[in-house]
Amino acid sequence: MIKAWLEKVLEAPGQAESAYTNAAPGASSPASALDRKLQQTLPFLFRLPLSPNQLTLAGTAMSVMAALALSQGWFGLAALGLALGALGDVLDGAVARTRGIETPFGAFLDSTLDRLADMALFLGLIVYYAGQARLGAVWLAGGALVASVLVSYARARAESLLPSLSGGFLERGDRILLLEVGFVTQALFPTGSAMMLVLWTILLGSVVTVGQRVQRVRQRLESN
Repeated sequence: MIKAWLEKVLEAPGQAESAYTNAAPGASSPASALDRKLQQTLPFLFRLPLSPNQLTLAGTAMSVMAALALSQGWFGLAALGLALGALGDVLDGAVARTRGIETPFGAFLDSTLDRLADMALFLGLIVYYAGQARLGAVWLAGGALVASVLVSYARARAESLLPSLSGGFLERGDRILLLEVGFVTQALFPTGSAMMLVLWTILLGSVVTVGQRVQRVRQRLESN
């Protein structure tokens, strides 16, 4: 999630994630430093008459709109949509923890819709490059999509065997940040190759991350 990347900046690595992972079913996690910072900086957002799940849905809708913009080559609009989607992704959990209404279903919905948003963004790029007859870029975006989904799948499958698994070279928050930088740069410099560099970074970084997670699962299972 996007919040995971921000929490790396404001907290010790893994601290916020472990608070939820180790909580009993139905228990609420304590507010993180990120939650408190958001509430201090943007208090009006916490007063919106929206539930955390509605914020999750709204953030996903913004990401899907960004994907539609990408399919038309509107990188500036896509950057705005992705930024709003990321804001919704951060706010849903923060509002849930602040109000004390965090639930396992909310975490499940958030994770599931994160996958939808990820795939939609890459599909938007694939449609755009296909329309430009750029076959190499289509394959590159497709490869980045597959590798990104594998990163998430590796974690989900691992957590059916282990209590938790996180970390790696390139997590979702890192990918979204890279895409945002790529969209903005491509909008400012349309003839540049910023998106190609971003997609190669995501593809290779995701492959490395999958390898890291496979190795960690193997080590932890063999040590049990």
